[in-house]
Amino acid sequence: MGSGGDGPALMASTPTESAEQQPPAQQPLVQQQLKQQQEQERQRQEQERLAQAEREQQAREQAEALAREQEQQRIAEQKKQQEAARRKAAEQARLAAEKQALAQRIVQSQAEFKQRQASKMDVYGFSEYPLAKPLQSQVALVVAASPKQWMGAGVQIERGKTYRIEASGQWSMGKFCKATDPTGAGMYTLGCWDAGGQTVAGYPHGALIGKIGKQALPFYVGPGFRFTAPEDGPLYFMANDAAAYFADNSGSLNVTVSRED
Repeated sequence: MGSGGDGPALMASTPTESAEQQPPAQQPLVQQQLKQQQEQERQRQEQERLAQAEREQQAREQAEALAREQEQQRIAEQKKQQEAARRKAAEQARLAAEKQALAQRIVQSQAEFKQRQASKMDVYGFSEYPLAKPLQSQVALVVAASPKQWMGAGVQIERGKTYRIEASGQWSMGKFCKATDPTGAGMYTLGCWDAGGQTVAGYPHGALIGKIGKQALPFYVGPGFRFTAPEDGPLYFMANDAAAYFADNSGSLNVTVSRED
């Protein structure tokens, strides 16, 4: 017989057909593998989703923590500014109160000076030794009765500072006068009378007087005087005697000048 078309035709099979036509015993294994692959993919996607959710949660927590930190810093800075403003206001109030108190003390001292001051300028010269310097605490000096000039105390009085002058001892304004203390009280006798001419009128010739600055009016010091200085200037002392009678004066006083602030 020949190879004509009378015999049965032989046809080649495709891979798909081969897979579909796998033996029945192999089909469950393939399905199981497919399910495993699908489950693995699902788990991978779930893990990725969870990881992404965790990253997003961490990012939110970090953002919230940063926001809290920034808010805490803002509140702390605000409190700091408020405290600085409070301290500044308190300091300004304190300075204003001190300034007002100082002004009141100066006014009170000016009233006291007015009661103690001479009515006119004197004509005496000045001894500048020791040189005037700002007082830190206290200085002691001796003021003689005989010099016919202002004797420097070595103290530079500063406006607004409070000082105390204290004097003790005895001196005499003449051989016919009784010895007296810084008040000048009790010095007059029949041979030593009040003929006037004192530098600061109204006080005895034997009183201790002072002067702050060369252009200021002299004032009565006596045994003590506490004041808040209305002006700057060097401090001077002398006896309140009349110009014509210094030659026979004798003795001296011990004077202490203290700063109280």
